[in-house]
Amino acid sequence: MEGTMKQMSKLGRRLLLFPAPFHGHLNPMLQLATLLYSKGFSITIIQTPYNPINPTDFPHFTFCSFYNSLLESYSKSLPPDSFTIISVMETCCEPFRDCLSQILREAAAADIDTDARKEPVAALIADPMWTFVGSVTASINLPRMVLRTGSISALLVYLSLPSLREKGYLPARDSNLDETLPELSPLKVRDLPLEWQHHLLEALIREIETSHGVICNTFEELESYSMAQVKRSLPIPIFPIGPLHKQSHTSDTNIWAKDQTSIAWLNNQTPKSVLYVSFGSVAAMSKAEFLELAWGLLESMVPILWVVRPGLIQG
Repeated sequence: MEGTMKQMSKLGRRLLLFPAPFHGHLNPMLQLATLLYSKGFSITIIQTPYNPINPTDFPHFTFCSFYNSLLESYSKSLPPDSFTIISVMETCCEPFRDCLSQILREAAAADIDTDARKEPVAALIADPMWTFVGSVTASINLPRMVLRTGSISALLVYLSLPSLREKGYLPARDSNLDETLPELSPLKVRDLPLEWQHHLLEALIREIETSHGVICNTFEELESYSMAQVKRSLPIPIFPIGPLHKQSHTSDTNIWAKDQTSIAWLNNQTPKSVLYVSFGSVAAMSKAEFLELAWGLLESMVPILWVVRPGLIQG
C-alpha cells in the first residue's frame, strides 16, 4: 500500500522543458523551471549543443541533450545571423523526437520508488520558436504548453499580420511606411517585422495556437491592452505569471558569467535616468549601423548602459 501511495503521489509530477538556445529564452525557461521545482515538480531540461546549460549549475534538474552537427559547429564560433540559426533549428525535429522517445521509454521502464527522476511525464513546456514540437507531441498525445519569453505586445503584432495584409498595409511600400496602424498605435508600417520573417512568425503562431496554453513572462498591468487583445485572438488559456526572475525563488539562473563592472557607475546615476540598450545574444549589425546608432544615442543626452558583446558588429 505504501508503494502504491508513493507511486500515486509522483504520478504527473514530472515536467519536460525545451528552451530555445538563446540567452533571452534560456534564462526565463530556467526561472520557470526553478519556480515549478519549488512547487514540487520534477524537472527535465531538453537541450542542444548550442549555448548548452552546465548541468552542474542546476543539480536539482535532469538534463537530456541531443546532437545536431550544425548547431554543434555554431557552438564553437560566434553566433551567425538570426535567420541562419533559426533555419538550423528546423533541422532538430528528428533528434528531438529521438530524445523525447528515450525519455518516455526510460520513464515507462523505471521503478519510481527508487528512481524519482524518471517518474511519469505529465507534460512538456517548449519555446514556440521550436516550430516542430507540436506535431511531435500530438503524435504521442503528450500535453504541451508554450512559454512566451518576449512581450505580449510583440505577440499581438504577429497575430495581426494576416489582417494587416488583408487591409493592404502589407506588403509594405515606400509610400505607406509612415502610416500609423490604428489597431497597433503608435506603431507604423515601418515598425512591422520584415517580410522575410513572416513565414517564421506564422509557424510560431501555429505552434502557440495548437498548444494547451501559453505561459507569459509578463503581467496584466504592464500590457493590459495587448493582453486583452491576445486573449480574444487565441483559443487557449493564457497565464501571465511574470516577471519570472521575481518568482523563481533562486539567487541566479544566468547561464553566462555576470559582468559587475557597471554596478558602481549605475549606483552614481540619478534613479530612472539610464537608457539600457541590448540587442540580445544573436543579432548583429554592420559597422556603419553601429556608428549611426552610437551617434544617435549620444545625441539623446542621457546616461547610457549599452551591452556590446563579441559578434555584435559584423566582421
